Amino acid sequence: MFENVCTIIIIKLFMLYKLAHIILHKYPRLWEWIEEVNSFLFYLRYGRRLRHLDGQATIQDAQALADFFQRQPENVYTFFHPHAFDIHTLTKLLRRKSMVMHVIYEDNQIIGYCFLRCFFIGKAYRGRIVDASKQGKGFGKALGIWLNEAGQCLQIRIFTTINKNNIASIRAAQAHSTLKPVSEMENGDTMKAELYPEIAPNTVNNFISLVQKGFYDGVIFHRVINGFIIQ
Repeated sequence: MFENVCTIIIIKLFMLYKLAHIILHKYPRLWEWIEEVNSFLFYLRYGRRLRHLDGQATIQDAQALADFFQRQPENVYTFFHPHAFDIHTLTKLLRRKSMVMHVIYEDNQIIGYCFLRCFFIGKAYRGRIVDASKQGKGFGKALGIWLNEAGQCLQIRIFTTINKNNIASIRAAQAHSTLKPVSEMENGDTMKAELYPEIAPNTVNNFISLVQKGFYDGVIFHRVINGFIIQ
């Protein structure tokens, strides 16, 4: 019974996710209204915890953040385009309670940015970007740690979507986050697996290594029990 209920909930969330994308791309004004309603409801539910979250970016960071995005080369945005990067959009997002943002400064310039796009139902999607000249120096990890601590402070579940070709982001997420790999099947459907490196790091690292080597390519399931197990 419990497994069936979970399956129904997952299906409904997936349908809502698809509906959200349709509204976002075809009806931007309606989406903007939905964003504002969600922000209001999110603050009603999580406002007290939000006020205890340290390190949030403020409206005073808007211009420095716009300058940060202007400095980045075009290839940086191949896998990172969660919103527009102009000063007007950034100012609006910094005012929105459901958009929790954090920045890292060095020499009075922003060199790292991350965000949680939160929903009042207790979920959030995360994103982050490090200055092209500062990558590989630990700033991405620092942003990831802050995002995880923010999720713990707010007591919400954090998800991330990473393009399968974005190897650097996959490895960074693997280092300190729960992963949700997605497998694309021949019929166009997807299969998601949730991994917990903080609980079983050796098992997770071994599994990911085998996946990257193509070990599971072409392997079929010999046992499937709907809502319970696959082998």
